[in-house]
Amino acid sequence: MNTKEKNEISQKYEPIVFVNNPISNSKDDVIGFDSQIDTLLCAINNNANMIGIIADYGTGKSSLTELLTEASEKINKNKKLFTFN
Repeated sequence: MNTKEKNEISQKYEPIVFVNNPISNSKDDVIGFDSQIDTLLCAINNNANMIGIIADYGTGKSSLTELLTEASEKINKNKKLFTFN
């Protein structure tokens, strides 16, 4: 393949910028992890001994754990607000 052919091929493709930063705020969740978060919270509330999240690179495992942490913190904060001692 000569240089001209390589240039023609490279001009056909636009570069894709992929920033691999986990979602850390539910407001930024455009994927819709809500149902998975609810499922995980249900498992935790039912005293699950172990929970595994297995998926390929870049599919949202870190985002899922970040959003789960956020949801858990909100629940704990609400529990403290409504606990009367």
